[in-house]
Amino acid sequence: MALTVYCTVEHVRFVWSNHGVSARADDRDGHNSTDTIDDAISKATTDVNQYLFQRYTPAVIAGCTWVKWATAFIAAQALAIRRGNSVPQGIQDQVDRYLEDLKAIAAGQIMLTTDTGLASPEHDNLPGVSNLRVDSRFRAPIRRVPQTSTKTPQSPNRNGFDLQGYPYPYPYSL
Repeated sequence: MALTVYCTVEHVRFVWSNHGVSARADDRDGHNSTDTIDDAISKATTDVNQYLFQRYTPAVIAGCTWVKWATAFIAAQALAIRRGNSVPQGIQDQVDRYLEDLKAIAAGQIMLTTDTGLASPEHDNLPGVSNLRVDSRFRAPIRRVPQTSTKTPQSPNRNGFDLQGYPYPYPYSL
């Protein structure tokens, strides 16, 4: 499957300027500078994917302007360090801010903000909640209270009953 990149060369040029990109991408040894910039963008895209793929689909990520600029600044940083040079402080500060937000999104502390609002996670690894009630009148004394639990039923390989006495999985849809 091909990599869906989130920014273009023009976005990286906005961060560095035309001269800045040319100075960092032109090796004068026959290597195409466009390939160098594309490699930096690919590296930045995979760095962003490392954080966002845990919770969001590629279509949601690709449609977000914030992700475009995060990728552009990370690509600009990759261009700066590729020959062992230092990163200008302004670009490094922006990259640090974006990485901090990406870590918080991956941890589930904040949600990804798209152009139309908050993106709903496709892959949510946050724990579910089951509220239980001990009822010694029944064979299975611990029962799940579905009204105050998350909407997903208990795993089917687990022997249990909900408060109404229906065995899992439910005979009705939630």
